[in-house]
Amino acid sequence: MAPIGGPGGQPPFLNGAAIVETTLDPESFRRRLEEIETELGRRRLVRWDARAIDLDLLLYGEEIIDAPQLVVPHPRMAVRRFVLEPAAEIAGDWIHPTIGWTIEQLWRHLLVAVPYLAIAGAPCVGKRQLAKELTSQTAARLIAEAPPDNLAVLDAAASDSSGPAVAREIEFLVRRQELLARQTWGSPDVWAVSDFWFDQTLAWAAVDLDSAGQAAVREAWKRAQGTIVPPKLLVVLQASAGAAGCDSQSEAGGAVRESSAERQRLSEELDRLARRPGIGPVLWLSAADWETTVREAAAAMAAMQ
Repeated sequence: MAPIGGPGGQPPFLNGAAIVETTLDPESFRRRLEEIETELGRRRLVRWDARAIDLDLLLYGEEIIDAPQLVVPHPRMAVRRFVLEPAAEIAGDWIHPTIGWTIEQLWRHLLVAVPYLAIAGAPCVGKRQLAKELTSQTAARLIAEAPPDNLAVLDAAASDSSGPAVAREIEFLVRRQELLARQTWGSPDVWAVSDFWFDQTLAWAAVDLDSAGQAAVREAWKRAQGTIVPPKLLVVLQASAGAAGCDSQSEAGGAVRESSAERQRLSEELDRLARRPGIGPVLWLSAADWETTVREAAAAMAAMQ
């Protein structure tokens, strides 16, 4: 297979998967894998550079581990075709503990899903910039969110009562539905990248509306779900610690949210929504290291083809 994401000029590589029975705990097993890599000549100098051998721990039973030296399930296994293909041959019925899909389902998803990447995140975290850079690097089609023409009227009304606030959220939902409509989708073979996630409407409603308003938006969201193209990959862009507030409407989805507490609530709600069963492959990336984030997202797109 051709290498993805690393320095140029690398030769093709061979990839495989194995099921191992061990009495070692996950961290001890990871250390043993590193020892084997070293014994076989691996040297860690440049990330994603050519190496003699690379042993990754993908799954450890049903365990979920998030430690400095070990993350299980492997955070990028669900977006790598060269990982899922051999893994599906030997462990197709194993369930990915955080996504809730079997390895076979994840593999089939890469084969049949429309190549579409959606970006989620709180306002002003960099969603639009990431979408633009990805489309520039990969020749993908950009789907940019365009606020309603009557945004100023909607914002003014929404500040007065819950009814107009619900109408405002549903208006945004309708605009996103139009942008992602199946019948207006372009070539199914060309990647598309949107600077929004359709389900983010639910997060905005959870922060802005009372229970009745949330229920109304949820019903509108359910009706629209079957008419749109779902993402093959969802990228959740997370703000760096101590990030400054935003002073523009460029990606706030309307009125600027000055409150850092409100943006934090939105971020937490988006994170919760992205962890629901059935969402599919998700990458959590940090805006703190922008170069790495763009590289990771572009590499994931390439690895899913």
